[in-house]
Amino acid sequence: MPGRFRYAPVCLEVFMVEFTRLNGSIILINPFQIEYVELIPESKIIMMNGHFHIVREDEDEIIRRITQYRRAICERADLEV
Repeated sequence: MPGRFRYAPVCLEVFMVEFTRLNGSIILINPFQIEYVELIPESKIIMMNGHFHIVREDEDEIIRRITQYRRAICERADLEV
């Protein structure tokens, strides 16, 4: 489902954010590993390890998804306390 976050298939305790590569394939990214985003005019997400992903989503959509992700983490933490 585009625009949503998901549980990572590797570990059910880790959320990932879904983005769309230019070729239409889906990629799940851990937002805590994003170092910065370049607008070139596509969105280039540069990871902390130096790797990058070019995605279809624009700046506003990337920020919205990461904000939604962080909000869900906070809500989940509140439920577990």
